[in-house]
Amino acid sequence: MATQLPLISIHNLERTFTREGQVTHVLRGVSMEVYAGSFVVLMGASGSGKTTLLNIIGGIDTPTTGSITRTTISNQEIGWIFQHFALLSTASAYENVELSLRIQGSVPCALWDKRVQHCLGAVGLRAWMHHRPHELSGGQQQRIALARALVTRPRLILADEPTSALDSTTGRQMLRLLRSLVDREQVTVLMATHDPMAAACATELYTLADGQVVAHSQHLDSSMEVQNDVIC
Repeated sequence: MATQLPLISIHNLERTFTREGQVTHVLRGVSMEVYAGSFVVLMGASGSGKTTLLNIIGGIDTPTTGSITRTTISNQEIGWIFQHFALLSTASAYENVELSLRIQGSVPCALWDKRVQHCLGAVGLRAWMHHRPHELSGGQQQRIALARALVTRPRLILADEPTSALDSTTGRQMLRLLRSLVDREQVTVLMATHDPMAAACATELYTLADGQVVAHSQHLDSSMEVQNDVIC
């Protein structure tokens, strides 16, 4: 990794909020780098600052002090996966994924069907493309949300607690799927979670507490057998 430029470089990041004269320190001197082709996990309890850090990296919040440099990536190359899926209840799985292409507006309409079908296939749900969210399990809905993030071909996916609304078995499948997509689709994943299972499939692990990075480790070889896992 030392010979390549990071996608994201963060140095001494601070984020404070002031309300009625009371200052709350959410991030305290966070520094980190995110490289292409990695699965980076931000581990921490609720209130540790991991979601705020994701929001700053994704460009929907700004730091109070410190610097963040998107060395080789733009905001248009970032995809999001949210905790509660955020699917349109009246739209089919196919239409929910296609919506990202409609919003982005840069992909020719003639390519939409191929893109959508590819991404639904990548998450194992092509056979469910005409089903609406209420006809799908929680795990299937989260995989639709993942396909929606993938369809614009982002270089970086930011995932905020993507397994917190899932049972342990489905959550484990989602983690394996995310890790396998890093290898198959050449995307980088940065995931905020308090799920200890996530550490097993991370290539890099940052532990946050009270807005600070208190531990950092690298795991170049995942212990999870992601390539052979049956997702469906």
